[in-house]
Amino acid sequence: MIKVYLNQSFAGTRRDQARQLARDIETRGSRAFSLFVESLEETGQMQLAVDLPALKCG
Repeated sequence: MIKVYLNQSFAGTRRDQARQLARDIETRGSRAFSLFVESLEETGQMQLAVDLPALKCG
């Protein structure tokens, strides 16, 4: 699933792609987004863990 968002042929800017990823994750259940952010933190992806919630609200 995530590879689709990293594919250059996917329409939109990187920011648009990140927003779409956030929306798609939210459809996986009420805790999916927070668990995804937590997994980013656990794997050392701190910048993404910080930036992604801001994109969700934007």
